Amino acid sequence: MATSGPLLMGMTASAKLLGVSRATLWRMIKGGLLQKIEVLPGSFRLRRADLESIAAGRRKIESQ
Repeated sequence: MATSGPLLMGMTASAKLLGVSRATLWRMIKGGLLQKIEVLPGSFRLRRADLESIAAGRRKIESQ
């Protein structure tokens, strides 16, 4: 499956894609489910492929 759109996504767009809050997104990062990419000091992005994998159900989201 080919991805369309940016390879890296901001936190707000990532949360919207997954249908979760930004706080939940940060918990997913701290829990090791997602890896943040620091593009500038204090500015983070997430890999679109990782987000799509979770959205498609190929990665399990565990309840906190």
